[in-house]
Amino acid sequence: MKLGRVACGEMFTVVLDTAGKLYTCGLAEFGQLGNGENGEYFVTASKLAYRNSSKFQRRTKFVKKTDRDKPEAVGLEIPNGENIRFASVACGKNHAVVIEAERGERAKRSEAKRASLDEDENTRDETTPATPANWLQT
Repeated sequence: MKLGRVACGEMFTVVLDTAGKLYTCGLAEFGQLGNGENGEYFVTASKLAYRNSSKFQRRTKFVKKTDRDKPEAVGLEIPNGENIRFASVACGKNHAVVIEAERGERAKRSEAKRASLDEDENTRDETTPATPANWLQT
């Protein structure tokens, strides 16, 4: 992998290689790694821990929300995610935003309530990369 662009959040890193492929590593607590989970697990009955990623892993699963008015809406996986290439990346404390190279569509990942990028009242953490409908210009 040849590094293209790198962005860092508080305790995670997002990398785009020169081919526009997306990689993440670091703290998984808020879903900012974009792997579909926050990594929570119980060590004991009263102790919670997180599976963090110490190695960069490529992300190829991206989701388009079906109904932004329903917090329980899971969304549809965008087909051929392994073919999506990105041009730019930026991170906040617990979220990342990437811009797709070809169409310029933005895929927001993680913690919607702190990202300050959504126009709706969604306060759930997002653990899977999503393409918010109100950002798309079709």
